[in-house]
Amino acid sequence: DASTARERGRAHLVLGQLALVEGHNHDVLAHGRAAAQAFERSPTVGDIEHTEAAALTGVALYYLGEFDEATLALHRAVEGYTAAYGADDAATSRYRLSLAWSLLGEGQHDEAAQAFEQALTTLQAKAADDAANILDARLGLIAVALAAERPEQAARELAALDRGALGELERMEVALLDGLAQRRSGGDPAVIATSFTEAATLAPT
Repeated sequence: DASTARERGRAHLVLGQLALVEGHNHDVLAHGRAAAQAFERSPTVGDIEHTEAAALTGVALYYLGEFDEATLALHRAVEGYTAAYGADDAATSRYRLSLAWSLLGEGQHDEAAQAFEQALTTLQAKAADDAANILDARLGLIAVALAAERPEQAARELAALDRGALGELERMEVALLDGLAQRRSGGDPAVIATSFTEAATLAPT
């Protein structure tokens, strides 16, 4: 019945989140889609549950490299969270950040930059202690600049980062972006090699 379908959908959302933590992205996608199907069978399900299923599905598709489908799902998620909590809500902005990365994966540079900027502005204003997602938004803007062949802009934004506050994974990402920016702007080969060597050293094994 409708209540059973709703509970089944909620269970799939929980299982999908657990699979996401463990990095089992195909399982995440399966649970996200199963949750969406279960919610479709229950007329008592609220909009937020459809939104949560779209968000889970979109994140899984992004990690699997299916950017076209991921972007569609994450657009639905952002629209749903905006309707529920507002465009300037921190949770909405975190999914807008996921959408921005998916747009970048599709090669939609202008749309990705707009989404990264909107997410960054809101997170800095509403969730200033969310250092990880604020950094992710800034790195996203740097990645957009590189993808759009603006290495000098990327280099300026990299220079503005507080590298002393970064963990190993973030230092690896910054070193890789630094090397790419230097290479594309015709930088010193020794400096480029140093950046890539640092990124390789810090990469998870």
